[in-house]
Amino acid sequence: MTRREFAAPRGGAVNPSKPEPNTIPVHNRFRIEQHRRGRSPVRSNDQIKPDGVAGRRAVGSEAMRKRKSGGAPPLEFVAGNGLLHRRALLQSGVMFAGALGSGASLTSAAAEPLTEPEWSLYPGAVTPVLQTPSKYEKDVVRTLSNPKGDARTQHARAPLQKLNGTVTPNALHFTINHSGIPDIDPDKHVLVVHGMVKQPLEFTIDALLRYPMVTRKHFVECGGNSAPMFSPEPIQAPLQALHGLVSCAEWTGVPVSTLLDEAGVDPKATWMLAEGADSLAVSRSVPLKKAYDDAIVALYQNGERIMPG
Repeated sequence: MTRREFAAPRGGAVNPSKPEPNTIPVHNRFRIEQHRRGRSPVRSNDQIKPDGVAGRRAVGSEAMRKRKSGGAPPLEFVAGNGLLHRRALLQSGVMFAGALGSGASLTSAAAEPLTEPEWSLYPGAVTPVLQTPSKYEKDVVRTLSNPKGDARTQHARAPLQKLNGTVTPNALHFTINHSGIPDIDPDKHVLVVHGMVKQPLEFTIDALLRYPMVTRKHFVECGGNSAPMFSPEPIQAPLQALHGLVSCAEWTGVPVSTLLDEAGVDPKATWMLAEGADSLAVSRSVPLKKAYDDAIVALYQNGERIMPG
């Protein structure tokens, strides 16, 4: 039905004894809709008057009369699910505030006396120069594939199941080392850009720190992460063992594109070889297009200088 079907006809009033077929007077139709939408239902004392407007009991006037005569007005429900009228809420709020101001108890049960834990009874430990995790977090550690440091690859898997949030703490970030952790002296370390460039360049750490830097969040994942999932038989292992070779951190460093532009890359070049400073000189090839896109020479991890390994 359209809204027009519920309007009173022009030039005449609605006759309650002979209602129009398939029509409902405007006032009652609105009240029924309110009821369907969770508002107040139609009261039984609503009467149809000749002018097509339902006569309602003056609830406000009745409440005022009861208030003057000393009687408390009834709580007026204005919506479904037991919602009360705003006036009732404000009135009960004043009573609640008065109870708080007078020190009256809001519950019949007496509060039990608090027991002070032992760590609240004496001064704590001295603040260290480098904060370490709580001793109660001793089980939140990485798992090692080569704890004795044999002459093979060492994997350290992040305890993802014991972490929360999007950033992996530096000390818990996964690592893979093929020849151990090199002891790199930042005062002697240099980054060299050479090959198909107009001008080969060397950058010390101090020089790189003078360049404009960017900060981004990136996750790093080993290509062999989740490899156990390819087993022909399901492997019953925790999250750390299955997917622990992935971590996320906030990295801060110099965009690779800045350094490449300064060196002047040959337009014919299409790939870049990134080589490490460890004993095996582990390297990875990277498309120049990707290097120019969002690659950075990271100097900081989660706000602190990158940790060895």
